[in-house]
Amino acid sequence: AQVGSDINGLDNEAAGTSVSLSGTNGNWLAVGHPQYGFPLMQGKVTVYRLINNNWNLIGELLGESDLNYFGWSVQLNEDGSRLVVGGSINPGDYGMTCAGFVRVFEYQSNSWGSNRS
Repeated sequence: AQVGSDINGLDNEAAGTSVSLSGTNGNWLAVGHPQYGFPLMQGKVTVYRLINNNWNLIGELLGESDLNYFGWSVQLNEDGSRLVVGGSINPGDYGMTCAGFVRVFEYQSNSWGSNRS
């Protein structure tokens, strides 16, 4: 049986390119939308929590600049409190190469803060 309601992306977002479900109880879900902001492909990740058999949007994280493809890959830890997000291009640091990047976020005080230094 399906768990929770459907989650649908918008045109050209490529929602679901990457997904991750928390391991302990499966109540947290991260969805990558690497083409969000088409045609500029900033990318985003949406994070949901299963409450009363419905996926409720808990947070939305956006790519840092155009052509980030932020959300190309996503991974939640066991309890859903940490999220790793990858992007395939990082034009802000390296020009138009496919150097890529990874960011780690932690859910504290009802928001996703970056662990980036």
